[in-house]
This record gives sequence, structure tokens and C-alpha cells, in this order.
Amino acid sequence: MKYSNTKIFKTGLIPIRFVLTYGTKAYARYVKEELGEEDVLNSAGCTSSFIDHETGIQTIIIAVVKRRRFVSEKHFKSIVIHEMSHATTYAMQRMNMVDDEFRSYTMQWLYKKVMPYLNKKTKGENNE
Repeated sequence: MKYSNTKIFKTGLIPIRFVLTYGTKAYARYVKEELGEEDVLNSAGCTSSFIDHETGIQTIIIAVVKRRRFVSEKHFKSIVIHEMSHATTYAMQRMNMVDDEFRSYTMQWLYKKVMPYLNKKTKGENNE
């Protein structure tokens, strides 16, 4: 199913998919429709993890509020990086990995997937 302001990234190598939701409505809609749960994004960002016990696939949701709610682009991007770090930790725990190089490559992969999508979404947004 396709959701607006939501992007799904599949790794292909490990049974984990990363979901980025951009905005409070996108997060609430994805969680309600995919997980059957009611949840509200009431902070700048959050990261949560769920495992489908039938398929064994872990879904890691990275959620951030819209860019215009931040005082600057730097602040917005720092929150995105912060949440990507949490997502990487969830992936590492799932894979029983403690290797710093795994963390670095996962963060790099996430950054290369997430930031172009967010840059496109936030183009032209301001703080008004």
C-alpha cells in the first residue's frame, strides 16, 4: 500500500525494512493502517520497531515532523540523523551485531536513502 509522505526502504540483505514517515499525519496513518494501533507523534521525531512474527520481518519506523516546525534546516536534519541512529541501533540489536563498522555502513546507507527523499519533500518549505 502506498502512503503519502511515507517512504519504505528494503535492504534486501537482512529481514528488516525501514519506513520513513514525514509529518504527524503520515506517522499516525501508517501506524494505524499497518499496525492497527493508535499513536501520535508528539515530539520532533521518534523511532519505533515492530516484528511481524508470521514473516519474521522487522519494521523500523523513523518519524519526523514537517520541516517548517523547526527553526532551521540544520536543526531538522540533526533530528533526522538522531532518529536514524536509533533505527541503526534497532537493526544492530536484531542482527546481534556490535561491530562499529556495521553501524557506520548502516547509517551511511540510511542517509543515502532518507536524505534525497526528505530534500525533495522539504524543498521550498519555510518556518512560516
